Parts: sequence; structure tokens; C-alpha cells
Amino acid sequence: MHKDFQRAFYGSKTHNIYIKDGNGFTINQAANLIQGRSVFRTDLLNINGQEYKAWITLELNQPKDGYGNFRSKMFSEGYGFNLNEVLSRYSIKELEDPGLMEKLETSLKNGGSPLVTVNKNGEDIRLRIAAVPQFTQINFYEQNGKPVMREQFLTSKAQEKLAHKTEGHQQGMSKSQGLSR
Repeated sequence: MHKDFQRAFYGSKTHNIYIKDGNGFTINQAANLIQGRSVFRTDLLNINGQEYKAWITLELNQPKDGYGNFRSKMFSEGYGFNLNEVLSRYSIKELEDPGLMEKLETSLKNGGSPLVTVNKNGEDIRLRIAAVPQFTQINFYEQNGKPVMREQFLTSKAQEKLAHKTEGHQQGMSKSQGLSR
């Protein structure tokens, strides 16, 4: 079993989750946060009382605050993470069925790590995925928690876009280092 996966499920972490007037994180969302995943909230209020939406992640690798809780990071919609757009980059079979796609998105927004079907070397395999809004990505994991390189599951269109982006970056680096002719 992968050590990060094992630590999350068998380690001991505490964090207080406050609920006011029945509003707050659900039990599942709180459990997913403490396991290191992100949760999407649509009912947050700024200092002026205006509602906004954001992904929330606990900083589990940082010292706790003065109340013994993990600090959190928020990534609002303006940050640039669009779950639907990110999912569309990958060849995930569940995305072909609108009903399954909606369930997948709901699970990810609640901090879940749902099983998906992807094709690897002509064979369908089941992997877990998790939303990583900080890096505007999703991560893939084997069922035992071992990370898997996500690039191998990109759609052909996303692979072309990545190759073009990488090629442009390499040309820019060559010019800045005086290596171009």
C-alpha cells in the first residue's frame, strides 16, 4: 500500500469543523478534507456578505493554528480551476454518459475520490481520481493509493495541445539562453 494513502487512512489527524445554523461541511466532505482532498463550496460569504464559490483544501503539511486546527486554502472561481474543462482533457469512459459524468463531478466536488475507467495499452483499468484545484488538475491513483502519471490518459486533442505548448516553451528557453541560430 502506498505510504501517503496508508498515512491518510490509518494515521490520526484531528480538525474541528464548525456548523452554524445547519450550514457547513457534511460529514463526508469533512472526512475528505482531513484525508487531503479538496471540497467545492457554493455557499461561502465574503466580508461584505456576498456569496461566492470556492474550492477548499486543508494544509495538512503545515503547522496547525492557535486553536489546534489545520489552516485552509481557498481557490475561488477566479483562480481558474474549471472541473468540467479539466475532466474533458482525459479519456475517462464515465464522461461519455451524462448521468455518470454528473455523478463523477458531484463526487469530486464533495472531495471524493471516485473510481473511473480508463484505457491503458488497450486494456480498461479502474483508477481513482481526485480534484487538485491548486494546480488546476486531477490526479490519478491506483486503488491502493499509488499515484499514476495522468499524461498517459489525455485525449489525443489534449496531447497535441500539450506537445505544442511544450515545444513553444522549449523554443523560448533556447532563445533566452542564446542557443537559437
